[in-house]
Amino acid sequence: MKKILVIGTCSCCCGKTEKLIRDIAKKNNVSVDITWKKDLGAVVCYNIMKTPTVVIDDVIVHEGGIPTVAQVAEWLLN
Repeated sequence: MKKILVIGTCSCCCGKTEKLIRDIAKKNNVSVDITWKKDLGAVVCYNIMKTPTVVIDDVIVHEGGIPTVAQVAEWLLN
């Protein structure tokens, strides 16, 4: 199971990013544990400059903007 954090306070972009990851995981039968961290403490903890940020298994894989379907599929399937 992949542990995924979506970090950011923007409801629009962060929410879409979380939903995109959930949808692609479900479509590909990938088990994920997704948490959306909306607090500024998480932003400071990971030294984030842009949101949404996606962290998979404690590694930042994306910062700023909504990721593409291809990017998310690559993260989940590799």
